Amino acid sequence: MSKKKRILSYDGIKGISIIAIILYHLFPSYLPGGFLTVNTFLALGGYFFTYKVEQIEFNSAKRDWSSIWHYFKNTLSRIFFPLLWMMGSVVIGLLLFDRTQLLSIRDDLFSGLFLYNNLYQISADKSYFVRMTEASLFTHLWYNSLYIQSFVLAMVGVFITKFLNLKGAVKAIIWSLIAGVSHFALLWLYVPGQDPSRVYYGIDTRFSSFVLGIMTAYMIPVLLNLFYRVKAKKVLYYIIGIISFIGFMGMPFFVKDQQPETYYFFMPLYSVLSMLLIFSITVGVPLVRKVFEIQPLPWIGRRSYSYYLWYYPVIVLWFKLQRQFDGRMYWLYLSIAISLALVSELTYQLIERQRLILPFTTSFNWKEDWREFQLNNRNLWLAPVGLVLFVIMGAGWVMARNDKPLTQFQLEYQLKQVQPSLFEIADKDERAINKVKTRVEQLEKELDTVLISKIETENFFDIAKKALVQTSGVGEEVTQITNDNADVINEINALDPELAALVPDEVKLFASKIRVSFFGDSLILLSAPNALNVFLNSNDLGIQSLQIWKAVGVLTDWISSGEVNDILVINLGTNAGLDDQGMEDFIAAAGDRQLFFVNSDSAVEHRDSVNQIIKKFAEKYDNVHELDWYSYAKDHPEFYWEGEGVHHTPEGADEFAAFTAKELYRFYNGQVPE
Repeated sequence: MSKKKRILSYDGIKGISIIAIILYHLFPSYLPGGFLTVNTFLALGGYFFTYKVEQIEFNSAKRDWSSIWHYFKNTLSRIFFPLLWMMGSVVIGLLLFDRTQLLSIRDDLFSGLFLYNNLYQISADKSYFVRMTEASLFTHLWYNSLYIQSFVLAMVGVFITKFLNLKGAVKAIIWSLIAGVSHFALLWLYVPGQDPSRVYYGIDTRFSSFVLGIMTAYMIPVLLNLFYRVKAKKVLYYIIGIISFIGFMGMPFFVKDQQPETYYFFMPLYSVLSMLLIFSITVGVPLVRKVFEIQPLPWIGRRSYSYYLWYYPVIVLWFKLQRQFDGRMYWLYLSIAISLALVSELTYQLIERQRLILPFTTSFNWKEDWREFQLNNRNLWLAPVGLVLFVIMGAGWVMARNDKPLTQFQLEYQLKQVQPSLFEIADKDERAINKVKTRVEQLEKELDTVLISKIETENFFDIAKKALVQTSGVGEEVTQITNDNADVINEINALDPELAALVPDEVKLFASKIRVSFFGDSLILLSAPNALNVFLNSNDLGIQSLQIWKAVGVLTDWISSGEVNDILVINLGTNAGLDDQGMEDFIAAAGDRQLFFVNSDSAVEHRDSVNQIIKKFAEKYDNVHELDWYSYAKDHPEFYWEGEGVHHTPEGADEFAAFTAKELYRFYNGQVPE
């Protein structure tokens, strides 16, 4: 029997889809919707799954359990063993070069290898879109888990419909209803303004993409029969192909992972477009087929699983060296591309194509593998090498623990230092004062009134000028003013001597008078308390993992409380970047306040895009300004915690406070705004 010719276009779709996913992580501002092509992989998976299982006999007369088990085992083998080698290689690398990372990734290891990573990340409330203190090397393995879960659920459903001997059209309708239920779950569970990772990871909300692939497989024969006698059917197929191709290629350039419309509309739409694209290739629309057959798309597509396994660890590991590539980021991206291509090709050739035969490591056919290994004398030398690798790999897995990462411990300790709890205040009188102060603040919010007013510090220049025009007592008043301002300077010096040493006296007096509100994510949460040691009449609101799409609502609520000053210093974008719509909404919510956005020097892959967006909006609006922290801090790695490069050390927090004070002093020419 002749072997069916492989349709390269299917590989081409997979090739362009994996490229889009990788570019989404590297250049989110240029391809913000690259994550959508995950739906395409799921739809293709459902489509080919259906063709495979429909060849297995399963009805009231005969149930071929052997073929079912064989198909399931082969599918699991194709997923599991390349995954095992990727994770094992990473564990060996960590054991040899970065052993401390092993102490906090046990759950990631086991959930990834045993294909429940998406469920683990949901239960642990982990985010796909937030880059916190240390990105896990295995965050991306949620897809493997989702795929195998979809595979198992679909297998049950398909064999039920086969047993009932339903017609293809009826099966297509049933699976379309199941897809609708899954999408309804997405609509029900998605909460606008909150992190969408729950609906992104969930089998209940993502099953629809796999199901639409199944529906396509059943629908194509029905449609071909329906249009068989239609003379203009080729024109119709062309129209379907062109529309689906334009949507497939275009949507990743404008859909954003932070928009509610993405989850309400664009994600299911992209699954439908993927379904129509599969239909167009199957019926042979030349325009669509030829585009996806352009090399190297099919070549990459055949290796897409190996690329998928390696892209996230490679990106995360290289971006730990981001500061060493400042000003030469193209070398970083080139290094990522070369490394990814190399390890992916090795995995594809040696493991996926089984050119490296080691017992128990490439398939579940262990007897056959062992027999082939013994017969092939060329591979005998690999036995001791493989044994050593597995001993090292096993040692790494045994050493793995779920301890808190060192950088997270350092950050939490820093947070406790700047925001001590009531029980950590040693002096009993200070504890009592703090308790009363906290209760008064609660009453102020409940009664919507002000019970305690802040002490205003004197402005040296304004009062000295008035004193000079007095007809008597000039010397005494100037002396008093000088003494008052000396008290302010002494107070700042006592609060934080390290910070005070970085700030000139005239800037201290200016900062002590000006009213600023610091707002943002964990960088503000950790660093703004230091700034308040010089900005004596200011306040702050920092929230861990705050992202631009949620920040608008948080800022609006804070403004409603009446606590937000007319000058806002903002640090956002570290966790998941910024986008134009989010910035527009934030600026509108802030009203006519002066907004000072701090650009980023954190070691995150979207740093440059964040800085570009801030610069663009600073040029667009008169009340929006850029604080160029990047240029100030880029040559000072000591400002950030070693190993994560995202959050300020205590030294970095003091430098941030001093930088902000001096920049505002320069902007306002030393004059406190009314």
